Amino acid sequence: MKVTKTLAFLVAILGLPFSAYSQAFDVSRHVAFAMELGRWQPHSLNNGTGFMGFDEAGVTPYMGISFVLPVGGGAGILLSAGYWSLVEKQGMENRHSLVLCPFSLDVKYWFGPDYPLAPYVRYGTSIIWGIENGTSLLDTGAKEYGAAWGLRLGAGFDLTLFRRVGLGMSFEYLLVYFSRALAGVNDFSGPKISGIFFIVI
Repeated sequence: MKVTKTLAFLVAILGLPFSAYSQAFDVSRHVAFAMELGRWQPHSLNNGTGFMGFDEAGVTPYMGISFVLPVGGGAGILLSAGYWSLVEKQGMENRHSLVLCPFSLDVKYWFGPDYPLAPYVRYGTSIIWGIENGTSLLDTGAKEYGAAWGLRLGAGFDLTLFRRVGLGMSFEYLLVYFSRALAGVNDFSGPKISGIFFIVI
């Protein structure tokens, strides 16, 4: 009797993930809100800029929010906004900083959107607004502004943990080129990897 109860308990515990998975539904048919936290590393910022580089200057994580709007056929339109900055300090004070804010319009296409684990590809375009504060350590009030068009190509997966809540990972490459140099360079292209938390509405 004890063995039967123990087995029943183990089956119930082990079956919890599958019961959650069984509640999964086609994520491509619903509006979703997502938050992401990741790392974006433009190749050019380690060379030929007014910054000391990633090892000595403070890099914030890439933070973003997005909405996915279904269009049918396992696809959706993804509207997103993000924030990323690089800060050089002298002592305890911020002296020189660069802020990039991408606003993006992407197409997101899921493979098997009605499965709990749904891989996808995404591609689209961005407008990136950049602000450089204090172009030198002695001139903290100076500001430089610039805007750029960007392209992105990426892939990832969404994992539905419960019926309307899930986690995911995104791996992207961003092509970003400013017509006016910020931090001494025009090209801010580089890879980005993010963890994602999403809620299906």
